[in-house]
Amino acid sequence: MFNVFAIAKPIVMVSDEWCPYICTPEEQDKGYVVEVVQAAFMAMSQPTQFEIQPFSRALKSAQQNKIDIVLAVNHEQLERYQLHASNQPVGHYSNDFYVEKNDLWQYERPRDLYGKQLAIIRGYSYGVTLDNFLPLLAGVYRASGDSPLEMNLKRLSKGRVNVLLGNRLVVDYVAHREQLTGQVRYAGTEGPPVALYIGFSQHAATDGLVQLYEQGLGLIKASGQYREILERYQVAQVF
Repeated sequence: MFNVFAIAKPIVMVSDEWCPYICTPEEQDKGYVVEVVQAAFMAMSQPTQFEIQPFSRALKSAQQNKIDIVLAVNHEQLERYQLHASNQPVGHYSNDFYVEKNDLWQYERPRDLYGKQLAIIRGYSYGVTLDNFLPLLAGVYRASGDSPLEMNLKRLSKGRVNVLLGNRLVVDYVAHREQLTGQVRYAGTEGPPVALYIGFSQHAATDGLVQLYEQGLGLIKASGQYREILERYQVAQVF
């Protein structure tokens, strides 16, 4: 049944740029999450179509069954947008703070953010603690578009904001790519890492795509292709 569906149409999977998890379709390295999911479906003879969209739009599109998959979704987002999760996580997210290289500020608790100009990404959830605290802050800049982290890093390096909130793996990757590594500094983390999953729309789950993905994932793990993808992106382990 799944292979009949697989021949019918490509699966549309969407997220925003979040290298090295998710990069742009035009790049040679599309991101390790993108490559793992594509390889898993390819092992089941299922074509895929990968698109970049703002993350908030991608979540709403999946909720409305306009697309099949949103990549790298946490439990809270899965519940809020009524998506079905992959059985296994595809990575983890941590709330990491960055400042300009000469700024001695260090994050220890939410109230340390009072009086700061903070850059975040519109549509992202940062966990219960920060999601409840951020509305209390006066100076919050919410970036949107296809490359919001790049936008926030440039704002930080130019002094338009003085704190950036993101994921350390992603921030370090993008900062290196944009030649901004020497201009920003890691300044602490809020809370423990959060697991990230593949989010399937209701229609995609009904069509059997969750099971199809899990079967394909098992095949690429057995063949060694899964480990090769992670090693190429220098990801030691998914979770």
